Amino acid sequence: MVSPKANKVIGAGVFFALLFTAVLLSTVRRASADGALVTRHDNACFVSGGPVGSPLITGDLQDVQTPSGNEKFTCQGRIAPGFEPKRTVVVKVSCAGFTGGGEAHVVYTPSGWMHATCQIR
Repeated sequence: MVSPKANKVIGAGVFFALLFTAVLLSTVRRASADGALVTRHDNACFVSGGPVGSPLITGDLQDVQTPSGNEKFTCQGRIAPGFEPKRTVVVKVSCAGFTGGGEAHVVYTPSGWMHATCQIR
């Protein structure tokens, strides 16, 4: 269990990694699907591995912006070998994208995956 004080520090690191991802989105190709703007790019997002003691995690990115103004971006990557948590770790942090700010959930799994989802409404 992460202490509330440590969670603020961890959250700040994850937030800035997710913010960097949103800025990076402006440089990748986009496609339109059903009125939504969809962006996909390999190795285009970075999330702090701090909650599990891992180095920075690089992941694959998908960003979806809907005509109604909602946005969701996800980042999925592998945790460095040897840093996989014994139990699933979930961190809730603020995030930012093209359309504004929102809330993100970052999940670190014992199988070695990190999955971050940022919802902006």
